[in-house]
Amino acid sequence: MLVKRTSDYLERLTRDALDDEGVLLDVGEAYIKLGSIQASPFTSSIGDVKAAEKSYRRAVEIQERLLRMKPGHRQGLDVMARAKLELSEILGAMGRIHEAVAEAKAAAEIFASITSRDPRDMRAMRDAGVAYLYLAGVQGAPNRLNLGDRKGAIRYAKESIADNEKIGRMAPNDKAGRANLPLARLMLAYMLSVDGASEQAREIVRDLDRFAAGLRKQPAGRIRGLLADIDDGVGWVWQRLDDHRKALGYFQESEDFRDVMARRDPNDTNAQSALAAAMYNRGVSYAALGDMAHGREHIGHSIEIWRRLVKQDPNNLLWQGGLADSLIAAGRAAEAMEISGRLATRAEATPDEIVRYVKLLREKDPQRAYALARRAVELSNQATWDIEDEYAQTAAAAGDWQRAIEAEGRSIQLLESYGAEAGFPGYRDVRERLNRYRQEVVKASLSRSR
Repeated sequence: MLVKRTSDYLERLTRDALDDEGVLLDVGEAYIKLGSIQASPFTSSIGDVKAAEKSYRRAVEIQERLLRMKPGHRQGLDVMARAKLELSEILGAMGRIHEAVAEAKAAAEIFASITSRDPRDMRAMRDAGVAYLYLAGVQGAPNRLNLGDRKGAIRYAKESIADNEKIGRMAPNDKAGRANLPLARLMLAYMLSVDGASEQAREIVRDLDRFAAGLRKQPAGRIRGLLADIDDGVGWVWQRLDDHRKALGYFQESEDFRDVMARRDPNDTNAQSALAAAMYNRGVSYAALGDMAHGREHIGHSIEIWRRLVKQDPNNLLWQGGLADSLIAAGRAAEAMEISGRLATRAEATPDEIVRYVKLLREKDPQRAYALARRAVELSNQATWDIEDEYAQTAAAAGDWQRAIEAEGRSIQLLESYGAEAGFPGYRDVRERLNRYRQEVVKASLSRSR
């Protein structure tokens, strides 16, 4: 009711504002706040991405009106960039990745233009760091919808770290900067762990453990939310490094907090989705350690939450992907197949969405899976070792051993370019598969010669 009344009021106010600078700024800010209530991954929200998109676009339009009147207006630029940044996140959740990247880049460029005029404008610098973090996510972070460009993602994560470190030097007591820096470093650590640069990732999470220990001594409140985000991120890193026992501790800390927040307001979709993700991650690590009972229990709860969320807003593809992943982890491949197929065959499917479907389809229909795997490689511009590896496995399933060998060769080259360690499980598995595919080619050759 509040959202509806606010939306109607802002529409009337926008029509009446015309050329009132103060009103245009206030209405732009109000639309950003309205959008975050409608759908946001960071604050309590009612989970309506379409309505949020409309609100953020209205904020942009209103600031464009102001900037036509007063080009270069500092506050107008700031409101415009923040609206674009929020819009980017919503577009990403709806699977419109190219639009999401364009809006995040536009926001980063606006913040950069503000800081170029005033190098001591810490708010613009801090927001630029957030924009680079968004860009890292949609470029290539495997825990969200992305373009499959991991090197681009790593570059943007480092940009975010650099901006936040600069703020730390200029204003050591800046609370927002202190919160954003560990999240940027977590993004980098996560991608390093995915690509096998294990020791670099461990070094970052050890440092973050020390940072989190200091936070835990402070009074509760908003800090608890930041700690939960850090717990999630560190848990992901240890999970990727195949240390599920360590990961479990972090996921339990996160889940305990997420559960309190979800119970406090069952209609807060952000709290519900965060709890579903924490339960899924904890369940995966339990299963990896052989504790199938606890694994099934946690993954089962995550499925229940994801189902409710998807029913409430089917436009949120992040939630659909979360449901598909949980169904796969629960061994319910038939149910996951339908959701995954729909996501993988849409016009703007991401490489990771396609790969999820390829894994399910490979045994049932290897030729179709092969064609889809090729599309995932093309979309990612051959930039991630794991997508090349999935393509190789699918080529092998389709009987194309030569393509399988070529793809695994590219996968190894990418791993080495990322600095993957020899003991990294993914690196080891790719080498073993490459050797096996070569042996198949030799066998086929001997068979033909006989």
